[in-house]
Amino acid sequence: MATTRWNVYFNGKESFRKGQELIAQNHAEDFDKLFPVYLENDIKARETASSAMERAVNKAVKAIELHSITAKPKRKKGKRESEKYREFRRKKEYNNMIDECYLLLGKSQFYRREYYSTERTFRYILREFKDYPIYYEAAIWYARTLGEQNKYFRALRTLKDIMEEEGFPEKLIPMARTAKADCYIRRGLYDKAIEELDFLAKNTKKSQGQTRYYYLLAQLHTLQGNIEKAQATYADLVATHPEYDYAFHAKLTKALLYGQYNLAESETKVKSELRKLIRDRRNKEYLDQVYYTLAKLYEKADDTDKA
Repeated sequence: MATTRWNVYFNGKESFRKGQELIAQNHAEDFDKLFPVYLENDIKARETASSAMERAVNKAVKAIELHSITAKPKRKKGKRESEKYREFRRKKEYNNMIDECYLLLGKSQFYRREYYSTERTFRYILREFKDYPIYYEAAIWYARTLGEQNKYFRALRTLKDIMEEEGFPEKLIPMARTAKADCYIRRGLYDKAIEELDFLAKNTKKSQGQTRYYYLLAQLHTLQGNIEKAQATYADLVATHPEYDYAFHAKLTKALLYGQYNLAESETKVKSELRKLIRDRRNKEYLDQVYYTLAKLYEKADDTDKA
Protein backbone atom coordinates (compact mmCIF):
# COMPACT_ATOMS: atom_id res chain seq x y z
CA MET A 1 0.00 0.00 0.00
CA ALA A 2 2.88 2.36 0.78
CA THR A 3 4.09 2.11 -2.84
CA THR A 4 0.82 3.60 -4.05
CA ARG A 5 0.68 6.30 -1.44
CA TRP A 6 4.24 7.55 -1.43
CA ASN A 7 5.35 7.09 -5.03
CA VAL A 8 2.82 7.16 -7.85
CA TYR A 9 -0.02 8.80 -5.93
CA PHE A 10 2.25 11.31 -4.18
CA ASN A 11 3.80 12.38 -7.49
CA GLY A 12 0.37 12.81 -9.02
CA LYS A 13 -0.88 14.84 -6.08
CA GLU A 14 2.22 17.04 -6.26
CA SER A 15 1.59 17.68 -9.98
CA PHE A 16 -1.99 18.63 -9.15
CA ARG A 17 -0.80 21.06 -6.48
CA LYS A 18 1.69 22.64 -8.89
CA GLY A 19 -1.09 23.01 -11.45
CA GLN A 20 -3.21 24.90 -8.93
CA GLU A 21 -0.25 27.14 -8.11
CA LEU A 22 0.23 27.94 -11.81
CA ILE A 23 -3.40 28.98 -12.10
CA ALA A 24 -3.10 31.27 -9.08
CA GLN A 25 0.11 32.80 -10.43
CA ASN A 26 -1.32 33.43 -13.89
CA HIS A 27 -4.75 34.70 -12.91
CA ALA A 28 -4.99 38.48 -13.06
CA GLU A 29 -8.01 40.05 -11.39
CA ASP A 30 -10.07 42.31 -13.64
CA PHE A 31 -11.59 44.76 -11.18
CA ASP A 32 -13.85 46.20 -13.89
CA LYS A 33 -15.67 42.90 -14.36
CA LEU A 34 -17.59 40.53 -12.12
CA PHE A 35 -15.08 38.28 -10.36
CA PRO A 36 -15.22 34.56 -11.17
CA VAL A 37 -16.00 32.49 -8.08
CA TYR A 38 -13.06 30.19 -8.78
CA LEU A 39 -9.65 31.19 -10.14
CA GLU A 40 -9.86 28.23 -12.51
CA ASN A 41 -12.90 29.83 -14.14
CA ASP A 42 -10.24 31.96 -15.84
CA ILE A 43 -9.70 29.76 -18.90
CA LYS A 44 -6.37 31.33 -19.88
CA ALA A 45 -4.98 30.81 -16.39
CA ARG A 46 -6.28 27.24 -16.34
CA GLU A 47 -4.53 26.45 -19.62
CA THR A 48 -1.16 27.15 -17.99
CA ALA A 49 -1.77 24.15 -15.72
CA SER A 50 -2.68 21.76 -18.53
CA SER A 51 0.60 19.82 -18.53
CA ALA A 52 0.73 19.52 -14.75
CA MET A 53 -2.86 18.27 -14.64
CA GLU A 54 -2.15 15.80 -17.44
CA ARG A 55 0.70 14.36 -15.38
CA ALA A 56 -1.64 14.13 -12.40
CA VAL A 57 -4.18 12.23 -14.52
CA ASN A 58 -1.53 9.82 -15.75
CA LYS A 59 -0.19 9.17 -12.25
CA ALA A 60 -3.66 8.55 -10.86
CA VAL A 61 -4.47 6.11 -13.68
CA LYS A 62 -1.15 4.32 -13.19
CA ALA A 63 -1.72 3.97 -9.46
CA ILE A 64 -5.16 2.50 -10.05
CA GLU A 65 -3.94 0.09 -12.75
CA LEU A 66 -0.92 -1.11 -10.77
CA HIS A 67 -2.28 -1.27 -7.27
CA SER A 68 -6.03 -1.78 -7.33
CA ILE A 69 -6.97 -4.95 -5.46
CA THR A 70 -10.41 -6.26 -6.36
CA ALA A 71 -9.91 -10.01 -5.83
CA LYS A 72 -11.76 -11.17 -2.74
CA PRO A 73 -9.72 -13.01 -0.07
CA LYS A 74 -10.15 -16.76 0.14
CA ARG A 75 -12.62 -17.99 2.70
CA LYS A 76 -11.18 -19.77 5.71
CA LYS A 77 -12.68 -23.25 5.88
CA GLY A 78 -14.42 -24.21 9.06
CA LYS A 79 -14.29 -20.68 10.47
CA ARG A 80 -17.52 -18.94 11.37
CA GLU A 81 -17.88 -15.64 9.54
CA SER A 82 -18.79 -12.57 11.55
CA GLU A 83 -20.94 -9.79 10.13
CA LYS A 84 -17.85 -7.58 10.07
CA TYR A 85 -16.00 -10.15 7.96
CA ARG A 86 -18.95 -10.56 5.59
CA GLU A 87 -19.08 -6.79 5.20
CA PHE A 88 -15.35 -6.82 4.46
CA ARG A 89 -15.85 -9.42 1.72
CA ARG A 90 -18.57 -7.30 0.11
CA LYS A 91 -16.04 -4.59 -0.63
CA LYS A 92 -15.15 -4.09 -4.29
CA GLU A 93 -11.74 -2.55 -3.57
CA TYR A 94 -9.19 -3.75 -1.00
CA ASN A 95 -6.50 -1.10 -1.38
CA ASN A 96 -7.56 1.68 0.95
CA MET A 97 -5.72 4.33 -1.07
CA ILE A 98 -7.41 3.67 -4.40
CA ASP A 99 -10.38 5.89 -3.57
CA GLU A 100 -7.94 8.79 -3.15
CA CYS A 101 -6.46 7.95 -6.55
CA TYR A 102 -9.90 8.12 -8.16
CA LEU A 103 -10.56 11.47 -6.47
CA LEU A 104 -7.25 12.82 -7.78
CA LEU A 105 -8.13 11.50 -11.24
CA GLY A 106 -11.52 13.23 -11.26
CA LYS A 107 -10.18 16.56 -10.01
CA SER A 108 -7.34 16.54 -12.53
CA GLN A 109 -9.72 15.72 -15.38
CA PHE A 110 -11.92 18.59 -14.22
CA TYR A 111 -9.07 21.08 -14.49
CA ARG A 112 -8.34 19.78 -17.99
CA ARG A 113 -12.00 20.48 -18.87
CA GLU A 114 -12.57 16.84 -19.80
CA TYR A 115 -16.07 17.00 -18.38
CA TYR A 116 -17.47 13.82 -19.92
CA SER A 117 -14.62 11.77 -18.43
CA THR A 118 -14.78 13.77 -15.20
CA GLU A 119 -18.47 13.08 -14.75
CA ARG A 120 -17.93 9.36 -15.32
CA THR A 121 -15.12 9.29 -12.76
CA PHE A 122 -17.14 11.02 -10.05
CA ARG A 123 -20.24 8.94 -10.77
CA TYR A 124 -18.07 5.85 -10.28
CA ILE A 125 -16.76 7.19 -6.97
CA LEU A 126 -20.25 8.00 -5.72
CA ARG A 127 -21.41 4.52 -6.64
CA GLU A 128 -18.46 2.46 -5.42
CA PHE A 129 -17.08 4.48 -2.48
CA LYS A 130 -20.23 5.54 -0.66
CA ASP A 131 -18.80 4.68 2.76
CA TYR A 132 -15.37 6.22 2.22
CA PRO A 133 -14.18 9.58 3.62
CA ILE A 134 -13.80 11.04 0.11
CA TYR A 135 -17.48 10.53 -0.74
CA TYR A 136 -18.78 14.00 0.14
CA GLU A 137 -15.85 15.86 -1.38
CA ALA A 138 -16.31 13.85 -4.56
CA ALA A 139 -20.02 14.74 -4.57
CA ILE A 140 -19.16 18.45 -4.48
CA TRP A 141 -16.74 18.03 -7.37
CA TYR A 142 -19.43 16.08 -9.21
CA ALA A 143 -21.82 19.00 -8.72
CA ARG A 144 -19.19 21.40 -10.02
CA THR A 145 -18.73 19.19 -13.07
CA LEU A 146 -22.47 19.33 -13.74
CA GLY A 147 -22.39 23.10 -13.38
CA GLU A 148 -19.61 23.39 -15.95
CA GLN A 149 -21.92 21.58 -18.38
CA ASN A 150 -24.83 23.93 -17.64
CA LYS A 151 -26.68 21.19 -15.75
CA TYR A 152 -27.49 23.60 -12.96
CA PHE A 153 -30.63 21.95 -11.59
CA ARG A 154 -28.85 18.62 -11.10
CA ALA A 155 -25.79 20.37 -9.66
CA LEU A 156 -27.81 22.29 -7.07
CA ARG A 157 -29.93 19.25 -6.26
CA THR A 158 -26.78 17.22 -5.63
CA LEU A 159 -25.41 19.88 -3.29
CA LYS A 160 -28.71 20.23 -1.45
CA ASP A 161 -29.06 16.47 -0.97
CA ILE A 162 -25.57 15.84 0.38
CA MET A 163 -25.64 18.86 2.70
CA GLU A 164 -28.85 17.54 4.24
CA GLU A 165 -27.29 14.15 4.98
CA GLU A 166 -26.51 13.51 8.63
CA GLY A 167 -22.93 12.51 7.90
CA PHE A 168 -22.02 15.57 5.86
CA PRO A 169 -18.76 16.97 7.36
CA GLU A 170 -18.93 20.49 8.75
CA LYS A 171 -15.50 21.26 7.31
CA LEU A 172 -16.89 20.84 3.78
CA ILE A 173 -19.69 23.40 4.21
CA PRO A 174 -17.62 26.29 2.75
CA MET A 175 -16.63 24.14 -0.22
CA ALA A 176 -20.25 23.19 -0.91
CA ARG A 177 -21.54 26.74 -0.50
CA THR A 178 -18.87 28.04 -2.87
CA ALA A 179 -20.08 25.55 -5.47
CA LYS A 180 -23.65 26.75 -4.90
CA ALA A 181 -22.61 30.38 -5.32
CA ASP A 182 -20.91 29.54 -8.60
CA CYS A 183 -24.05 27.83 -9.94
CA TYR A 184 -26.31 30.69 -8.86
CA ILE A 185 -24.12 33.29 -10.54
CA ARG A 186 -23.97 31.26 -13.75
CA ARG A 187 -27.78 31.18 -13.70
CA GLY A 188 -28.03 34.89 -12.93
CA LEU A 189 -29.63 34.23 -9.53
CA TYR A 190 -27.62 36.92 -7.79
CA ASP A 191 -29.88 37.16 -4.74
CA LYS A 192 -29.22 33.51 -3.92
CA ALA A 193 -25.51 33.85 -4.67
CA ILE A 194 -25.37 36.78 -2.24
CA GLU A 195 -26.63 34.54 0.59
CA GLU A 196 -23.83 32.05 -0.05
CA LEU A 197 -21.10 34.67 -0.47
CA ASP A 198 -22.18 36.53 2.66
CA PHE A 199 -21.65 33.32 4.63
CA LEU A 200 -18.31 32.62 2.93
CA ALA A 201 -16.95 36.13 3.46
CA LYS A 202 -17.72 35.96 7.17
CA ASN A 203 -16.66 32.36 7.76
CA THR A 204 -13.47 31.84 5.79
CA LYS A 205 -9.89 32.97 6.23
CA LYS A 206 -7.88 35.15 3.86
CA SER A 207 -5.90 32.10 2.77
CA GLN A 208 -9.18 30.44 1.79
CA GLY A 209 -10.37 33.27 -0.45
CA GLN A 210 -12.10 35.62 1.99
CA THR A 211 -10.91 38.75 0.17
CA ARG A 212 -12.31 37.65 -3.16
CA TYR A 213 -15.61 36.63 -1.56
CA TYR A 214 -16.02 40.10 -0.06
CA TYR A 215 -15.22 41.81 -3.36
CA LEU A 216 -17.55 39.59 -5.38
CA LEU A 217 -20.28 40.06 -2.76
CA ALA A 218 -19.95 43.85 -3.09
CA GLN A 219 -20.10 43.56 -6.87
CA LEU A 220 -23.31 41.53 -6.69
CA HIS A 221 -24.91 43.99 -4.26
CA THR A 222 -24.14 46.72 -6.80
CA LEU A 223 -25.69 44.75 -9.66
CA GLN A 224 -28.78 44.19 -7.52
CA GLY A 225 -29.05 47.90 -6.76
CA ASN A 226 -28.16 47.43 -3.10
CA ILE A 227 -25.69 50.32 -3.20
CA GLU A 228 -25.45 50.99 0.52
CA LYS A 229 -24.87 47.28 1.16
CA ALA A 230 -22.22 47.30 -1.55
CA GLN A 231 -20.46 50.21 0.13
CA ALA A 232 -20.66 48.54 3.52
CA THR A 233 -19.21 45.35 2.05
CA TYR A 234 -16.31 47.22 0.46
CA ALA A 235 -15.68 48.81 3.87
CA ASP A 236 -15.75 45.36 5.52
CA LEU A 237 -13.23 44.18 2.94
CA VAL A 238 -10.84 47.06 3.64
CA ALA A 239 -11.15 46.36 7.38
CA THR A 240 -9.66 42.88 6.86
CA HIS A 241 -6.41 44.50 5.62
CA PRO A 242 -6.32 42.67 2.26
CA GLU A 243 -3.60 42.78 -0.39
CA TYR A 244 -3.12 46.32 -1.61
CA ASP A 245 -4.76 45.98 -5.04
CA TYR A 246 -8.00 44.82 -3.45
CA ALA A 247 -7.94 47.55 -0.82
CA PHE A 248 -7.26 50.24 -3.43
CA HIS A 249 -10.04 49.16 -5.79
CA ALA A 250 -12.46 48.71 -2.90
CA LYS A 251 -11.81 52.29 -1.74
CA LEU A 252 -12.01 53.67 -5.28
CA THR A 253 -15.22 51.83 -6.15
CA LYS A 254 -16.76 52.86 -2.83
CA ALA A 255 -16.05 56.51 -3.69
CA LEU A 256 -17.31 56.07 -7.23
CA LEU A 257 -20.60 54.67 -5.95
CA TYR A 258 -20.94 57.67 -3.70
CA GLY A 259 -20.53 59.91 -6.73
CA GLN A 260 -23.19 58.03 -8.68
CA TYR A 261 -25.83 57.75 -5.98
CA ASN A 262 -27.22 59.97 -3.26
CA LEU A 263 -25.77 58.27 -0.22
CA ALA A 264 -25.64 59.29 3.42
CA GLU A 265 -21.86 59.13 3.72
CA SER A 266 -20.00 62.43 4.18
CA GLU A 267 -18.83 63.90 0.88
CA THR A 268 -15.89 65.53 2.66
CA LYS A 269 -14.80 62.15 4.02
CA VAL A 270 -15.01 60.52 0.57
CA LYS A 271 -12.94 63.29 -1.04
CA SER A 272 -10.40 62.99 1.75
CA GLU A 273 -10.05 59.26 1.09
CA LEU A 274 -9.46 59.93 -2.61
CA ARG A 275 -6.78 62.52 -1.87
CA LYS A 276 -5.03 59.94 0.32
CA LEU A 277 -5.03 57.57 -2.65
CA ILE A 278 -3.52 60.31 -4.83
CA ARG A 279 -0.70 60.91 -2.34
CA ASP A 280 0.14 57.22 -2.07
CA ARG A 281 3.01 56.43 -4.45
CA ARG A 282 1.80 52.88 -4.87
CA ASN A 283 -1.16 54.23 -6.87
CA LYS A 284 0.90 55.91 -9.57
CA GLU A 285 -0.49 53.72 -12.35
CA TYR A 286 -4.05 54.28 -11.13
CA LEU A 287 -3.99 58.07 -10.74
CA ASP A 288 -6.15 58.68 -13.83
CA GLN A 289 -8.92 56.60 -12.24
CA VAL A 290 -8.64 58.42 -8.92
CA TYR A 291 -8.68 61.88 -10.51
CA TYR A 292 -11.66 60.85 -12.65
CA THR A 293 -13.60 59.75 -9.57
CA LEU A 294 -12.68 62.91 -7.69
CA ALA A 295 -13.78 65.05 -10.64
CA LYS A 296 -17.14 63.26 -10.68
CA LEU A 297 -17.64 64.18 -7.02
CA TYR A 298 -16.93 67.85 -7.71
CA GLU A 299 -19.34 67.76 -10.66
CA LYS A 300 -21.97 66.32 -8.36
CA ALA A 301 -21.39 69.26 -6.01
CA ASP A 302 -21.49 71.70 -8.98
CA ASP A 303 -17.92 72.78 -8.20
CA THR A 304 -16.88 72.85 -11.86
CA ASP A 305 -13.73 74.93 -11.25
CA LYS A 306 -12.16 72.20 -9.12
CA ALA A 307 -13.52 69.47 -11.38
